[in-house]
Amino acid sequence: MSQDYHKTLEECVSTAQKIESEIEKFKSSIEINNSITDNLNSISNVLIQVTKQIKPITDARFRRFTQVIVGICVLNLLISAVTLFLVSTR
Repeated sequence: MSQDYHKTLEECVSTAQKIESEIEKFKSSIEINNSITDNLNSISNVLIQVTKQIKPITDARFRRFTQVIVGICVLNLLISAVTLFLVSTR
């Protein structure tokens, strides 16, 4: 009968050590998770700051850019037409 108690006690001690090891792994994983969370939060804050500093192309700026390009094309066409007219009249 005493053998069963010793065997049961050894199994309990072994199980307790395994559980203690798993608890330590869990604690270290929580610390790693917290560290990663802090890093991701800081990266997120930096990205938010960067996006606030970027000035997007607004519709008005795009419209103005389009007008300038169309104006340059019209001017180029006009100069080409005048050049062709002058060359053809000589």
